Amino acid sequence: MGKSFKIIKEQGFGEFLRHKKRRLSRNLFLYFGGFYPKLPQNYKFLFISFGVSGNAALITFLNLCGLKEVRLAQDNETEYYSKSREILKSSTSKNFISIFFYRNKKRFKTARLLSYDVPILIVLRDPISRFRSMMNYQYLVLNHMGGGY
Repeated sequence: MGKSFKIIKEQGFGEFLRHKKRRLSRNLFLYFGGFYPKLPQNYKFLFISFGVSGNAALITFLNLCGLKEVRLAQDNETEYYSKSREILKSSTSKNFISIFFYRNKKRFKTARLLSYDVPILIVLRDPISRFRSMMNYQYLVLNHMGGGY
C-alpha cells in the first residue's frame, strides 16, 4: 500500500491533503527555484550547522549578543523561504541566516538565493565527540531498533 493510502486510512483525508500541500511546497523549489528572487542583503553571515554539533548553544549565544536568527533551510528543504524573505525585508536589526543539516545530505540547492559577499560560519564537531553525544541521547540505539529519527 502506498504512503498516500496509508495516511488516508490512518489519519483521514484532511491530513492527506495537508501532507500533499507540504510535499508540493517542498518540491516547488526543486523545479522553480531558479526563478525565486534572491534574499535581501540584510544579514551579516551564514550559519551552517550539522546535527549533534552544539548549534543550539551557539545560536542562543548569538541571540544574546543581539543577532537575530533567520532560518532558511533544514535538510535541503526550503520551507522557510517566504518567511525568511519577509523577516529580512522588514528587519532593522542585525540578522544571520541559519541552515541546518540533520540528515546526511550531499547537496544544497538554495545557494543561488544567497549573497556571495558574506562570511560563512560552519559548525562541526570531531567524530568521537559526536559519536559520544549520539550515544548519550540514545540516537544510535533507537535507530538500530527501528524506531527513532
